[in-house]
Amino acid sequence: MIHYVICTQKTEEDFWNDERHDSIKDCSCSLFVENKKGLGECYNELADNDAIDDDTFLIFMHDDIRFNDFSADNSHILEILEDSEFDVIGLAGTSSWSLKSPVLWNNSERSKWSGKVWHSHEGKEWPTDFGPIGRRCIIVDGLFIAVKKGTFKQILFDPQFTFHHYDIDFCLSAHKKGFTIGTEAIEVTHYSVGDWREDPVWYKSEKLFIEKWSKNVN
Repeated sequence: MIHYVICTQKTEEDFWNDERHDSIKDCSCSLFVENKKGLGECYNELADNDAIDDDTFLIFMHDDIRFNDFSADNSHILEILEDSEFDVIGLAGTSSWSLKSPVLWNNSERSKWSGKVWHSHEGKEWPTDFGPIGRRCIIVDGLFIAVKKGTFKQILFDPQFTFHHYDIDFCLSAHKKGFTIGTEAIEVTHYSVGDWREDPVWYKSEKLFIEKWSKNVN
């Protein structure tokens, strides 16, 4: 089974009226609407949700992605997740990473990247091929992270990373605990280009991240 977990600043009505979310309308979902809390704080609530079985795949995803190829019950996504060799599954990531500024998952060797994501911005849509899909990674991008609830309870998100670096921190924590991370071929379009350069909250988050992982990166 799959359970989608999404935080959005939109109202519930506005979120579901967006045709980009048609593919998950009839699926099991936790939706945090008009959300002002950090993503990690919201996501961690799922660990204590007794209504969700430990074998259920939690999919933590951004509120601005669209699944490009889906069945009515998204059974093909479940099949991909169940067949995956990885404990933590993403769509784009890297198998080589070091702690340096700017702290981004893709501030690493281009040859070590993995995955594919479509992007849409200002009326244009294009595919971004990061590298071979199915590669074991150290980090995957937070636009889509799938993990079984039983595994998730052993990792959790660090709530001090509210909207940035939560995904990198989560993956590094999973990696240190011995869980495998990698990409699979689930085609989505992301309606964002992820521009962080003018965001003061991003720089505050980066400082917190460096303070934490400069002591724990090895």
